[in-house]
Amino acid sequence: MELKLATFVLVPALALAACSERGVVRVGVDPHNFPMEFRQDDNVMAGFDLDLMRAIGDAAGFKVEFVEGSWPGLFAQGEIAGLLSTLGSSTDAVCSTALITSERKVKYSVSEPYLDAGQLLAVNWDSPAAGLDDLTGSTVGVLMGSAGADIVHRTFNARRDQMRLYSSLDQALDDLAERRVGGVVAGRVELAQAFSGNELFKAGLRMTGPVLTQEAELGIYVQSGNDALLAKINEGLATIKASGRYGELLDRWALR
Repeated sequence: MELKLATFVLVPALALAACSERGVVRVGVDPHNFPMEFRQDDNVMAGFDLDLMRAIGDAAGFKVEFVEGSWPGLFAQGEIAGLLSTLGSSTDAVCSTALITSERKVKYSVSEPYLDAGQLLAVNWDSPAAGLDDLTGSTVGVLMGSAGADIVHRTFNARRDQMRLYSSLDQALDDLAERRVGGVVAGRVELAQAFSGNELFKAGLRMTGPVLTQEAELGIYVQSGNDALLAKINEGLATIKASGRYGELLDRWALR
C-alpha cells in the first residue's frame, strides 16, 4: 500500500495554479459503485459523489471535470496504481467512495468527512425503533460474515436466536418488509443500493439510529500540501450542508 512520492508529478503550488487558470478542478472517480458513482444506460457518469462535487464547486466558485480512473481492488492493495496516485498529474482531487484512513492521511490531504458509510439499522417506516437497542425483543437480520453480524451478536449478548443470517441483502430486506424480522443491519451504501433498486424497499423502509461502526467515513482527497484547494472544498461542503442542498442529495440517492 505504500505510495512512492515520485508518482506526484506536479508540486502542489503548480497543480493549484494550473487548475485555477482553467477554473476547473479535475476530480477522479471510478464509476462502478452505484449509487455513489456509476455509468447510466446512456454511458454518462452519475451518482451521489458527482452531484456532491458539482454542488461543492458551485458553492466554492469552481467548475468540476470528472476523470475516470479505477481502484486496484477494494480500497487499495497496491494503491500506487489506483486513483489516489493520479493526484497532481491527471487529477486535482479524488471523490469516489474513498475511506479516510490514518495511512492515507499521511500521504495525502483529505477533506472533512462528507458521509459515514458504516453499518446502519433499517426498519419499517412505522417502526418506533430509533436504534438497535430498541429491538432487543425482536429478531434482526444481518449478512453472513459481516460487521453487522458482529454488532448484533454483541448487542444481544450472544443470543443467536435474535439474529437471522442472510446471504443476500435483498432477501433480508424482503423479510423486513414482510415483518418477519424487526430490523436489518447493513452498510449505508449497500442499503442505498437496495432501496434505489426496489420501490417497495424505498417506500416502506428507512434507515435509523446512529452509525454502528467506526472508521467508515468518506473524504475527498487532494495532493498533500494543496491547502488552497482543500480549503475551497471544505468551504463548499460546509456551505451546502448549511443550505440544505446536501440533505437533498442524500434523499435523491436514498442515503438516509
